[in-house]
Amino acid sequence: MARGSQGRGISYWAMLAAFVAIWSVALPVFGQVPAAGKDEKKEIPKPEDITLDTSDGVILKCTYYGSLNEKNAVPVILVHGWGGSRKDYDKLALGLQAAGHAVIVPDLRGHGGSIARKLNGAQAAQPIAFNALKPGEIPAMATIDLEAVKQYLMKENNAGKLNIEMLCIVGSEFGALISVNWAVQDWSWQQLPNIKQGQDVKALVLISPETQFKALKMQNLSQFPAVAQLSMLMIAGKKNNHKAAQEVKRLENTLERFHYKYSIEPKDDEKIRAEKEKKRDFFTYLPDTTLQGTKLLSDDSLQLLAAVNTFIQRRLVNNRDLYAWTSR
Repeated sequence: MARGSQGRGISYWAMLAAFVAIWSVALPVFGQVPAAGKDEKKEIPKPEDITLDTSDGVILKCTYYGSLNEKNAVPVILVHGWGGSRKDYDKLALGLQAAGHAVIVPDLRGHGGSIARKLNGAQAAQPIAFNALKPGEIPAMATIDLEAVKQYLMKENNAGKLNIEMLCIVGSEFGALISVNWAVQDWSWQQLPNIKQGQDVKALVLISPETQFKALKMQNLSQFPAVAQLSMLMIAGKKNNHKAAQEVKRLENTLERFHYKYSIEPKDDEKIRAEKEKKRDFFTYLPDTTLQGTKLLSDDSLQLLAAVNTFIQRRLVNNRDLYAWTSR
């Protein structure tokens, strides 16, 4: 059982059953969070704490929330911010799992339980801490840590427990910066004859995104059209014209040319409106609050779970015919 999920989980499941997504900003009303699985006799898998070894020896601690939807399950990676941990996402992870998705939440190197590195394959381990990482080590959270998480999901895909072709990344603050940089890496693998490498990230959720931290900068997505045109949801509290909300608006202006130009005209009938909604692939949600990052999850009235799940439902679940499952 994931830390913090036992005990409070019962009341959360009850609340989730009646959760309705009510929007007044960027996303429309989209109904209730769907049921967990097709076969109600089956129980949702309990969250499982797992350990992954990165290519440079870091012992990566993660929590995995399995899905009952098997080859139809959307895999979701939740990436915490600087100084945070996977515990920050307990509530969102449980909610997305209840909606039928397969969720994995890692502690990035130096954070949470990921505080040791194996030395030359020996039993002894070297301690690591996020506030002691050298600037040159920080990019490894994207290039190495998330790649190790992806490889775990690949094994689950090949076991028929999820569909890696519908991969969604959710990143908060510094985690948003890491998520974008890793998405660029995922879409930069050289393609080989009859062998698909990367190109699995299909959607990004950026919560209070940061575009620079220490020596790490967000990639200029204008130079990476394949990533710039991915389905995106950007979230930030807008109260007091917070810099995170300003950054969301800046990114929206930068990336709008890569996305469907969404607009509803008075003359549009119901069919045309439905067609436009289906094509819509870029969303922003700017609630009137000073809360940012995963702290937005602490206020149920903001319905962040509904926002993220509605986005995943619209852009991935409803379009799963485009993403056929294959063994990789």
